[in-house]
Amino acid sequence: RLQELFPKVHRRYEGSRFAADLEGFAAWLRRSRYSRNSTCDHLFRAKQTLERMDGAEPGGEFATEHLYAAFTSSRFPALYRGTQRAFERFLSSRGRLIRAEPDDPFGALRGQYLQYLHELRGFAVSTAAQHDSTLRDFLRRAVLPDRTLRTLGATDVENYIRLKSREVTRQTLQHVIAHLRAFLRYCEERGDITLGLHCIDTPRTYRAELPRAHSTGSWCRSWLIR
Repeated sequence: RLQELFPKVHRRYEGSRFAADLEGFAAWLRRSRYSRNSTCDHLFRAKQTLERMDGAEPGGEFATEHLYAAFTSSRFPALYRGTQRAFERFLSSRGRLIRAEPDDPFGALRGQYLQYLHELRGFAVSTAAQHDSTLRDFLRRAVLPDRTLRTLGATDVENYIRLKSREVTRQTLQHVIAHLRAFLRYCEERGDITLGLHCIDTPRTYRAELPRAHSTGSWCRSWLIR
Protein backbone atom coordinates (compact mmCIF):
# COMPACT_ATOMS: atom_id res chain seq x y z
CA ARG A 1 0.00 0.00 0.00
CA LEU A 2 2.82 2.46 0.77
CA GLN A 3 4.30 1.72 -2.63
CA GLU A 4 0.95 2.48 -4.26
CA LEU A 5 0.53 5.72 -2.36
CA PHE A 6 4.12 6.91 -2.80
CA PRO A 7 5.34 5.31 -6.07
CA LYS A 8 8.40 7.59 -6.31
CA VAL A 9 9.48 7.80 -2.67
CA HIS A 10 7.97 4.65 -1.14
CA ARG A 11 11.40 3.44 0.01
CA ARG A 12 11.59 6.37 2.45
CA TYR A 13 8.45 5.10 4.12
CA GLU A 14 9.23 1.39 3.85
CA GLY A 15 12.69 2.05 5.28
CA SER A 16 11.32 3.83 8.33
CA ARG A 17 11.42 1.89 11.60
CA PHE A 18 7.73 2.83 11.87
CA ALA A 19 6.93 1.31 8.46
CA ALA A 20 4.45 -1.20 9.93
CA ASP A 21 2.64 1.55 11.83
CA LEU A 22 2.48 3.70 8.71
CA GLU A 23 1.21 0.76 6.68
CA GLY A 24 -1.53 0.11 9.23
CA PHE A 25 -2.38 3.81 9.45
CA ALA A 26 -2.63 3.99 5.65
CA ALA A 27 -5.03 1.03 5.55
CA TRP A 28 -7.15 2.55 8.31
CA LEU A 29 -7.31 5.91 6.53
CA ARG A 30 -8.46 4.33 3.30
CA ARG A 31 -11.06 2.20 5.09
CA SER A 32 -12.29 5.37 6.78
CA ARG A 33 -12.84 6.90 3.32
CA TYR A 34 -10.06 9.46 3.42
CA SER A 35 -9.09 10.60 -0.05
CA ARG A 36 -5.78 9.54 -1.55
CA ASN A 37 -4.34 13.04 -1.17
CA SER A 38 -5.49 13.35 2.45
CA THR A 39 -4.09 9.89 3.21
CA CYS A 40 -0.70 10.81 1.79
CA ASP A 41 -0.65 14.10 3.68
CA HIS A 42 -1.51 12.40 6.99
CA LEU A 43 1.13 9.73 6.41
CA PHE A 44 3.78 12.33 5.65
CA ARG A 45 3.07 14.24 8.87
CA ALA A 46 2.80 11.04 10.92
CA LYS A 47 6.15 9.80 9.62
CA GLN A 48 7.87 13.08 10.41
CA THR A 49 6.40 13.17 13.89
CA LEU A 50 6.98 9.54 14.88
CA GLU A 51 10.60 9.59 13.79
CA ARG A 52 11.41 12.54 16.01
CA MET A 53 9.56 11.23 19.08
CA ASP A 54 12.16 10.10 21.58
CA GLY A 55 11.07 6.94 23.36
CA ALA A 56 8.41 6.02 20.79
CA GLU A 57 8.49 2.33 19.90
CA PRO A 58 7.13 0.78 16.68
CA GLY A 59 3.97 -1.13 17.44
CA GLY A 60 3.86 0.32 20.95
CA GLU A 61 1.32 2.31 22.92
CA PHE A 62 1.10 6.09 22.84
CA ALA A 63 -0.21 8.48 25.50
CA THR A 64 -2.54 11.24 24.35
CA GLU A 65 -0.58 14.00 26.11
CA HIS A 66 2.67 12.93 24.46
CA LEU A 67 1.01 12.81 21.05
CA TYR A 68 -0.39 16.29 21.65
CA ALA A 69 3.09 17.65 22.27
CA ALA A 70 4.66 15.70 19.38
CA PHE A 71 2.09 16.75 16.78
CA THR A 72 2.60 20.44 17.53
CA SER A 73 3.80 22.56 14.62
CA SER A 74 4.47 26.30 14.59
CA ARG A 75 4.16 26.45 10.78
CA PHE A 76 1.13 24.21 10.18
CA PRO A 77 -0.62 23.81 13.55
CA ALA A 78 -4.07 22.92 12.21
CA LEU A 79 -2.77 20.32 9.77
CA TYR A 80 -0.63 18.51 12.33
CA ARG A 81 -3.41 18.64 14.93
CA GLY A 82 -5.74 17.05 12.36
CA THR A 83 -3.23 14.26 11.75
CA GLN A 84 -2.91 13.77 15.50
CA ARG A 85 -6.66 13.24 15.82
CA ALA A 86 -6.72 10.77 12.92
CA PHE A 87 -3.69 8.88 14.28
CA GLU A 88 -5.28 8.69 17.73
CA ARG A 89 -8.43 7.17 16.24
CA PHE A 90 -6.27 4.63 14.42
CA LEU A 91 -4.40 3.78 17.64
CA SER A 92 -7.67 3.52 19.55
CA SER A 93 -8.99 1.01 17.02
CA ARG A 94 -5.91 -1.11 17.74
CA GLY A 95 -6.10 -0.73 21.51
CA ARG A 96 -2.83 1.19 21.56
CA LEU A 97 -3.98 4.61 22.77
CA ILE A 98 -3.40 5.54 26.41
CA ARG A 99 -5.91 8.23 27.30
CA ALA A 100 -5.53 10.63 30.18
CA GLU A 101 -7.10 9.22 33.31
CA PRO A 102 -10.66 10.55 33.58
CA ASP A 103 -10.19 11.21 37.29
CA ASP A 104 -7.03 13.24 36.68
CA PRO A 105 -8.10 16.79 37.59
CA PHE A 106 -4.89 18.24 36.17
CA GLY A 107 -4.81 16.40 32.85
CA ALA A 108 -5.95 19.44 30.87
CA LEU A 109 -3.49 21.72 32.66
CA ARG A 110 -0.59 19.37 31.99
CA GLY A 111 -1.57 19.13 28.33
CA GLN A 112 -1.62 22.91 28.02
CA TYR A 113 1.73 23.12 29.78
CA LEU A 114 3.29 20.57 27.42
CA GLN A 115 2.04 22.62 24.49
CA TYR A 116 3.55 25.75 26.06
CA LEU A 117 6.93 24.04 26.52
CA HIS A 118 6.95 22.78 22.95
CA GLU A 119 5.53 25.76 21.08
CA LEU A 120 6.80 28.74 23.07
CA ARG A 121 9.88 27.39 24.83
CA GLY A 122 11.02 25.21 21.94
CA PHE A 123 11.56 22.12 24.14
CA ALA A 124 12.16 18.76 22.48
CA VAL A 125 9.44 16.16 22.98
CA SER A 126 11.73 14.09 25.23
CA THR A 127 12.51 17.11 27.44
CA ALA A 128 8.85 18.03 27.76
CA ALA A 129 8.09 14.42 28.69
CA GLN A 130 10.65 14.61 31.52
CA HIS A 131 8.92 17.72 32.84
CA ASP A 132 5.57 15.96 32.62
CA SER A 133 6.86 12.97 34.57
CA THR A 134 7.92 15.28 37.41
CA LEU A 135 4.59 17.11 37.38
CA ARG A 136 2.56 13.89 37.48
CA ASP A 137 4.45 12.80 40.58
CA PHE A 138 4.32 16.23 42.23
CA LEU A 139 0.60 16.76 41.67
CA ARG A 140 -0.20 13.23 42.83
CA ARG A 141 1.74 13.63 46.07
CA ALA A 142 1.36 17.31 46.90
CA VAL A 143 -2.21 18.06 45.83
CA LEU A 144 -4.69 15.70 47.47
CA PRO A 145 -8.08 14.97 45.81
CA ASP A 146 -9.94 17.40 48.07
CA ARG A 147 -7.56 20.29 47.33
CA THR A 148 -6.80 22.65 44.45
CA LEU A 149 -3.73 24.44 43.18
CA ARG A 150 -4.98 27.59 44.89
CA THR A 151 -4.49 25.94 48.30
CA LEU A 152 -0.92 24.88 47.46
CA GLY A 153 1.63 26.45 49.81
CA ALA A 154 5.38 26.65 50.29
CA THR A 155 5.24 23.86 52.88
CA ASP A 156 3.68 21.50 50.32
CA VAL A 157 6.50 22.18 47.86
CA GLU A 158 9.15 21.73 50.54
CA ASN A 159 7.62 18.47 51.75
CA TYR A 160 7.60 17.09 48.22
CA ILE A 161 11.24 18.03 47.68
CA ARG A 162 12.12 16.44 51.02
CA LEU A 163 10.51 13.20 49.82
CA LYS A 164 12.37 13.31 46.50
CA SER A 165 15.67 14.02 48.24
CA ARG A 166 15.43 10.55 49.78
CA GLU A 167 14.69 8.89 46.43
CA VAL A 168 17.07 10.50 43.94
CA THR A 169 20.62 11.83 43.73
CA ARG A 170 21.46 15.48 44.30
CA GLN A 171 22.05 15.98 40.60
CA THR A 172 18.65 14.48 39.73
CA LEU A 173 17.02 16.56 42.47
CA GLN A 174 18.33 19.68 40.77
CA HIS A 175 16.49 18.69 37.58
CA VAL A 176 13.31 17.99 39.56
CA ILE A 177 13.49 21.44 41.16
CA ALA A 178 14.10 23.08 37.77
CA HIS A 179 10.97 21.34 36.44
CA LEU A 180 8.94 22.53 39.43
CA ARG A 181 10.19 26.09 39.15
CA ALA A 182 9.20 26.33 35.51
CA PHE A 183 5.76 24.81 36.12
CA LEU A 184 4.99 26.92 39.19
CA ARG A 185 6.07 30.07 37.36
CA TYR A 186 3.72 29.12 34.52
CA CYS A 187 0.86 28.57 36.97
CA GLU A 188 1.64 31.86 38.70
CA GLU A 189 1.43 33.75 35.41
CA ARG A 190 -1.99 32.14 34.84
CA GLY A 191 -3.15 33.17 38.30
CA ASP A 192 -3.60 29.57 39.43
CA ILE A 193 -1.36 29.62 42.50
CA THR A 194 -0.02 31.89 45.24
CA LEU A 195 2.65 34.31 44.08
CA GLY A 196 6.26 33.36 44.71
CA LEU A 197 5.98 29.57 44.98
CA HIS A 198 8.38 29.13 42.06
CA CYS A 199 11.20 30.59 44.15
CA ILE A 200 12.84 27.36 45.31
CA ASP A 201 16.42 27.13 46.53
CA THR A 202 18.69 24.89 44.49
CA PRO A 203 20.34 22.22 46.71
CA ARG A 204 24.10 22.28 47.05
CA THR A 205 25.67 19.27 45.47
CA TYR A 206 27.86 18.40 48.43
CA ARG A 207 25.99 19.87 51.36
CA ALA A 208 23.07 18.52 53.37
CA GLU A 209 20.85 21.62 53.12
CA LEU A 210 17.41 20.92 51.78
CA PRO A 211 15.97 23.43 49.31
CA ARG A 212 13.22 25.72 50.47
CA ALA A 213 10.25 27.28 48.71
CA HIS A 214 9.54 30.94 49.42
CA SER A 215 6.09 32.43 49.83
CA THR A 216 4.81 35.74 48.53
CA GLY A 217 7.16 38.64 49.08
CA SER A 218 10.25 36.51 49.67
CA TRP A 219 13.28 36.78 47.47
CA CYS A 220 14.68 33.95 45.38
CA ARG A 221 18.04 32.58 46.44
CA SER A 222 19.88 29.97 44.38
CA TRP A 223 22.83 28.15 45.91
CA LEU A 224 25.89 27.87 43.72
CA ILE A 225 26.73 24.30 42.77
CA ARG A 226 30.06 23.37 44.30
